[in-house]
Amino acid sequence: MRVSRTSTGHEFSGEVVETGADADLFDEGDLVTAEVTNYCGRCQICRQGFHGHCESFEQLGFQ
Repeated sequence: MRVSRTSTGHEFSGEVVETGADADLFDEGDLVTAEVTNYCGRCQICRQGFHGHCESFEQLGFQ
């Protein structure tokens, strides 16, 4: 059996361990997650509010 060292999936969270000098939204120790979907916001479907059906929809971890 082969064991992968890569965590599959698209949902994730973490803790900020370091910030840069210009960082102003997060501090070290903050618990964070990320939006994993990317949509254009311009196609007719997006303009109707159905971002999950965007013609250019991408989802992190499923590309």
